[in-house]
Amino acid sequence: MKKAFFIIITLLGINVTVFAQSLKEMTNYSMSIFFAGKTTIALTQSVEIDTGKNKVAVYTAMINPLTKKNDVADTSIIDAATLAPIYHASVNSDHKYELHFGNNAITGYYIDKRNQKNTTIKDPVNLSLIDGSSLDYMFTKLPLSAGFKKNFNVYNYNPNGQSSISKASIGDVENDTYASIHSGNRNVWKVSLTAITPSGEQRKYIYYLDKDTRRLWHYDVEIGDKKIFSAVNNEDDYNPYHSTFDKKETLKLITEGKSVISGQAFARENDAAIKGIAVLNLNKKQVASEGTAVILIPYTDFFKEWYEQNKKASKTGKSAPLPMSAIQCIKTTKIADNEGHFEFTNLMPGDYLLITQFTMKHGASQTEVTGYTDTYINGAYQGTNTNTITHYFNVLMTASAQKVVTIKQDGETVTVKLKQIQQ
Repeated sequence: MKKAFFIIITLLGINVTVFAQSLKEMTNYSMSIFFAGKTTIALTQSVEIDTGKNKVAVYTAMINPLTKKNDVADTSIIDAATLAPIYHASVNSDHKYELHFGNNAITGYYIDKRNQKNTTIKDPVNLSLIDGSSLDYMFTKLPLSAGFKKNFNVYNYNPNGQSSISKASIGDVENDTYASIHSGNRNVWKVSLTAITPSGEQRKYIYYLDKDTRRLWHYDVEIGDKKIFSAVNNEDDYNPYHSTFDKKETLKLITEGKSVISGQAFARENDAAIKGIAVLNLNKKQVASEGTAVILIPYTDFFKEWYEQNKKASKTGKSAPLPMSAIQCIKTTKIADNEGHFEFTNLMPGDYLLITQFTMKHGASQTEVTGYTDTYINGAYQGTNTNTITHYFNVLMTASAQKVVTIKQDGETVTVKLKQIQQ
């Protein structure tokens, strides 16, 4: 149980999974990008697709996970039937540009933000093109099959005077499987694409696309024989819940009431005795330190279902996801003093789940056998005494506490003792 609460607190603070569309749709999705050999997320690729009758708009952003700001934002508008590019715009910290794709030329402008240089673009092109920002979308529309092949030209504007066109080819399509975190094993097409840039550099892209939904699950990028980065679908649309979530009504519970929940968070040493070690000062009360986070969750049917699923998921080291709208309906406060006191205000009548986790100190002792002494009287053996030494030390342990609190009438103050979970 303690492990389950650790995962809950970690989930709320760090590792949040949100919802988007159903598995059958690919309107919005995101990918986590990892540089080769690294396990931390380097960037998040966010994609939104707006499908019209004759045109498709693909909005792509590269988001820095630390600053939460866009490193790159691209807009690509293409013909819905032919996938031919119509318009492209790109903005990042270094540049801003727009492109208009005509029959015989690509026109637009490029602004270098570093020196404020504005360049007029007129690039005569008579080839059929695929806009680089719509390349991933293109794969969802191709009639993929084992052995499928296709050659095409990819356009990525190059402000340095070199050609902006790369020669690309799909040379290999295979049957494969992909292990989705939430959806299990999926049958996919493994598609290998090779692109030769104007400078002669060879890049290889390996895509894993769902056979049923054409969801892009994963892709790798290699230059030469070296993998540069990988991208993994975040499965934003995963929704394991039967209960519906009403953000507007849930927010009212924690913002529009007149009630208060106040309390003290603490633990006792005998609740967390260490196997094989005697714990001193049993029942000594230790309070959560000032600044410790306390979480309040409106305990609606939706959150109850989430809580139960999270307990089940924690047994396998995982956590159940929460939609961002639900995360926004969770209150947090901090222990206000060195006595472990906390308070939540503006609450309406209802049930609320309180959760906290903090470090506590145990005074413990462990006895070590150092030898044995035999006793003899007049040469006759009388017995053996065990020689021991006792070591005294402090042990830091994590205490987790949770409690469901009910407010019956608006305006009342409920005082609680948020005590460590029994081990």
